[in-house]
Amino acid sequence: AGPYNSIVWELSNGIKVVVKPTDFNKEEVLFNISNFGGRSLIATEDLPSFESNVFMLYTSSAGISKFPAATLQKMLTGKMVSVGPFIDPYTQGVDGSCSPKDFETLLQLAYLYYTAPRFVEEEFAASMNQLKAVVPNLVKQPNFKLQTELNKVIYGDNPRRFIISPEMLDKVSVPTIERVYKSLFSNAAGSVVRIVGNVNPEDIKPLVEKYIGSIPTGKKAPKWVNTKEDLVKGQIHYHFDTEMTTPKSTVVLVASANMKNTLENTVTASAVNYILDLIYTETIREEEGGTYGVSSYGTISELPKNQYVLQIVFDTDPEKAHKLIELAHDGLNSLAESGPSADFLAKAKENFLKNIPENHISNSYWKGQLGDYYRYGKDFDTEYEKVVKALTAEKVQAFVKEVLSQENFIEFIMRPE
Repeated sequence: AGPYNSIVWELSNGIKVVVKPTDFNKEEVLFNISNFGGRSLIATEDLPSFESNVFMLYTSSAGISKFPAATLQKMLTGKMVSVGPFIDPYTQGVDGSCSPKDFETLLQLAYLYYTAPRFVEEEFAASMNQLKAVVPNLVKQPNFKLQTELNKVIYGDNPRRFIISPEMLDKVSVPTIERVYKSLFSNAAGSVVRIVGNVNPEDIKPLVEKYIGSIPTGKKAPKWVNTKEDLVKGQIHYHFDTEMTTPKSTVVLVASANMKNTLENTVTASAVNYILDLIYTETIREEEGGTYGVSSYGTISELPKNQYVLQIVFDTDPEKAHKLIELAHDGLNSLAESGPSADFLAKAKENFLKNIPENHISNSYWKGQLGDYYRYGKDFDTEYEKVVKALTAEKVQAFVKEVLSQENFIEFIMRPE
């Protein structure tokens, strides 16, 4: 038996399968198989072929085995199944969902994505030409310039971190996709399969053994590597001007800090998000009327290292930008100096507790929890309610104080010319 009432099988090729049968949604089965490696194993010069838009286009137009995409679509008519390969920063594999009756089809496709991927240049050309036609217009958009500049600034011009561009598209090649894809998918050793949804474990076991048990695995599981794509350290102020039809300034504030990825820190980080939104709605949005809403988003990563990154983003009238940046700092500093108000803390906790019953009847929630458990050895569910209830103003204050004390803060502004 595995965590969260799951069942665990070890297949003959060493792949581990975790099944959590549920009846939340009679028509839904979620599936994922993955092991370590991912984008971290791709050479810098090969990365353009795996830019997220390019790879997504590739997988949607590639078909599989001897079937072009159009043929494959016809073969899947009337079936409820969606499945495809993915290459994430530190993992690769196949992800999908289906109705219970189409589960065998999903497994067949997953098996083929490992053993018979399809790489036919002509079939990809049409999609690629469409992308090449769209990108030059995209490049002129302020939002695109924002992404490009921000990316350069926060990653210190790292060649592994780039945004789509006409020059980048010129480097995309199907032979590169084929060579790299095959090297990543040729060894599924160390893979974990998660199956969550309306399945009967005894019924699906022979099918899982037949298809997943036949995926080739090497003697050693691949490992991810740290490619040193770190956020820039220290205090950075950067602004640039660009042409725009509707003049507005966009402000992006990024704070980062080394922070252990524990359940308590994750809950505290979520509370900081929630409370900052309340503070900013009160100060920046209502007092100043100077923005169309502020979004703050902070998360703690597991790989390549445990790090907290907080982003605060808002658009504003250019002449109000500096005043609003001050208010954004004030919100953070007030949390570090005196913690959140009792009212705001209570609202955050109430919101988290209210979400628990909903999460517990969601297949994708359990799929995510099983992923954390088997990938990183982390259980972020069992004690969740207890940790939320134990959250105090002092804990929130100490968390923000620790983040600010590490003094990594990027202030990025895009202004109209």
